[in-house]
Amino acid sequence: MSKISSWPLVVISGLFIWGLSACSGNGNAGKKAVSVDSASATWENPRKGKIWEKENIVEIPLSAYENHFLGQVKTVAYKSYEYSGEAGDTSREMVDSGYYNYDKTGHLTGQNEYNPDNYPKWLCTFLYDEKGRPTEWNLRIFEDNMNSKTTFSYDANGYKIEKTTVDANKEYAGKVTYKNDEKGNELETNFYAPDGTLRQTINYIYDKRGFQVGYTDKTPDNGVSFKITCDYDDKGNKTGGVDYESDTAVVDKWTQKNDALGRRIETDYFKANGSLLEKRTIAYDDHGFPVVYNTYKPDGSRDEEKSYSCKNDYDSKGNIIRQTEIRWEKGKRVPATYFEYVISYY
Repeated sequence: MSKISSWPLVVISGLFIWGLSACSGNGNAGKKAVSVDSASATWENPRKGKIWEKENIVEIPLSAYENHFLGQVKTVAYKSYEYSGEAGDTSREMVDSGYYNYDKTGHLTGQNEYNPDNYPKWLCTFLYDEKGRPTEWNLRIFEDNMNSKTTFSYDANGYKIEKTTVDANKEYAGKVTYKNDEKGNELETNFYAPDGTLRQTINYIYDKRGFQVGYTDKTPDNGVSFKITCDYDDKGNKTGGVDYESDTAVVDKWTQKNDALGRRIETDYFKANGSLLEKRTIAYDDHGFPVVYNTYKPDGSRDEEKSYSCKNDYDSKGNIIRQTEIRWEKGKRVPATYFEYVISYY
């Protein structure tokens, strides 16, 4: 399936970091801190003209704004549970818990996660400069007794040019370099192994409007691992694209429909020969969050393994405080996961 429209993940240095669940995805990203009644009407697409759905997926931590929180959030504590998956069984088991800390500008300053027995999994802290740019993060993974520090550097224009990671023994663990154009558009990203050899290169191509229309992942010998091309409307909302497994071999094609606010409401996927693979639709609630994801097979029947919905409860700011994810099981809708969020504000 298309790498463009897979549900967003938050990743730091190869470590999957907890974020809001799939039903809290990009439908609400970019909302301003406004009243609940007008929230969905003022939604803004934070990734206009960008290939990836979510800001800063890999390279820097997501701010409260990018993580879809409304208001001046100070802390977010969470607990996640899994249901048995059997129809009629409402028992659930805790999976993990943790919390986020934000400063008054919305920058993430600390993140913890715990096992069900409350034993810590990992801790990550973040530092920023006076312009709000990330300068350092420190990661500790308790089970592996691993500590590492990642630092960022910028050029005279303020554009990010390098990210370096070292472990607790100050041994070089890896480096990423960035090349930008005069407007700050990222043109190239290079990933290096601890021994300094190039592991991977990513190139971006832009059209005259400044929209990302090409993304190419290359091997050290300049071979193409995969490639994505993307089309947009005049507002920078994606309308379709093509995924390749080499420079020319098409994996699939896709078209996207958006609502009047620019939110994705339908994506159709096609094989290289043009035949339909599947259709995905998204519906939003009054708060602007996606709450129903349905996937349909070529014959029009719903693919229950890939379809699900969410029931959300919100606080007075419009942030989710309880969420139940509901899946299909043998033709019946059953709860699959449950999330609780306790949010404090400045």
